[in-house]
Amino acid sequence: MEACMEAALNRIFPKSFAYKILFVAFLGTHIPLLAFTIYVLNFELGSMDGGASRPWNIFFLILSATLAGTLVTLYAINKLLSPIFTIIRNIKAFDRNEPVAHMSETRSDEIGFLIRNVNKWLASTTVKLETFQDEAERDALTGILNRRGFMRRMNSFSTGFMLHFDIDNFKSINDTYGHDKGDLVLKGLAERINSTMRERDIFARLGGEEFVIMVPGGFEAAVTTAERLLDRIRLEPISDLPITVSMGIAEYTLDLDKTMKRADEATYKAKQAGKDTYVVYEASREQT
Repeated sequence: MEACMEAALNRIFPKSFAYKILFVAFLGTHIPLLAFTIYVLNFELGSMDGGASRPWNIFFLILSATLAGTLVTLYAINKLLSPIFTIIRNIKAFDRNEPVAHMSETRSDEIGFLIRNVNKWLASTTVKLETFQDEAERDALTGILNRRGFMRRMNSFSTGFMLHFDIDNFKSINDTYGHDKGDLVLKGLAERINSTMRERDIFARLGGEEFVIMVPGGFEAAVTTAERLLDRIRLEPISDLPITVSMGIAEYTLDLDKTMKRADEATYKAKQAGKDTYVVYEASREQT
């Protein structure tokens, strides 16, 4: 019987739990009303002398009271279910990566228990997801952003310059001193540069010995940053090794792939020019 009733309700109201409750309440009040109305009309109407309108008056009175009661029931059910609706909205917002509002935990009934546990679940899951996302967007060796993290943060970047660079003769460092030494050089370089970055700058390791910095502002800010970094790297050995980098500078055009290609081309030109220097890509002339 229960399975049949549940199946019927699911078929009639497949997407609304509130309508299912209202329908059950409606049936519960109207089946007795229907039986009473049939009784009044069939048995009392014929026995009334001179008062034939009385059963109809009774009927309309009961009908009006029932409709009023139905409206009150609908309002009350909607109010009782409003915390459930809030929970559903929060879960949907969480699924869409939208902000989730904290729900009041003042209730002491079953709904209060549900709200407290949903709040706890949403909070702990959010922290875990943020931790996982941060780990996924961080370079395991250096701790700075990796390519994925760099690409995501570029979604909020508007204007500025890209400083693309890699370590000069890095292959010979690995071949001569081993990859462990090479890793120390990468970590030391990342730490040194990261300590000089402004909060608005975006610094990432794209892979291997290849790094990139997005510098907001104009051309002078980009050049000043490039010269400062080149000087510091050149003058301060990393892991007891003299290190230099070659750098390419390109203006960000809101086309990230094109900007990276231009900056990479400028880096290649810097290596051809003798390394330990920077080259600027001139977009107006489509050349470095």
